[in-house]
Amino acid sequence: EGRDLRLRSPRRMLSPMNPSVEAYAFIDNNSAILEVFGCWPGFHDGEVHRVAMDRTRRHASGAYYPSIELTIRGWNITSDVTEDGFYRLEADSLVQFLFEEVTEVEFDGLNHQNVLSSLDFELETVEGDEAPLLSVELCHCYGLSGSFKARRASVVCVAPFAEQPFGPRNI
Repeated sequence: EGRDLRLRSPRRMLSPMNPSVEAYAFIDNNSAILEVFGCWPGFHDGEVHRVAMDRTRRHASGAYYPSIELTIRGWNITSDVTEDGFYRLEADSLVQFLFEEVTEVEFDGLNHQNVLSSLDFELETVEGDEAPLLSVELCHCYGLSGSFKARRASVVCVAPFAEQPFGPRNI
């Protein structure tokens, strides 16, 4: 909508720990995305709408830990072309992720649009630790790029996208 969108099949990252397990399976409530999109999307040409970094979450012990919330607009691109000459979009939605106990955080290039080439996930082992880390990479086309690692991840919600004329969008 408003841009020339290229066709691309959904990208799936396989875990190097166990090639038969897809990294997105590590993300709690991943079924919310699968129900809306029908598969795990690559978020190609998707837009990062919101990044929130928080250091005030607490473990049951009272210890603080950092987290990152990402809200990303994504869709399925069909082979149908609209009257305006653009590929028709289906499942146009905002996906809100929560990543907890984040480390190795790097972001660069925030601007007014923040278009992704892909949102990549990979599971990594940590020497001396049985629990894997989820490596997250925001590969950019235009604007924001970044990467970080998370001990836990979840899909908070998936909501239909609707343009907001003014002010922040809350889902």
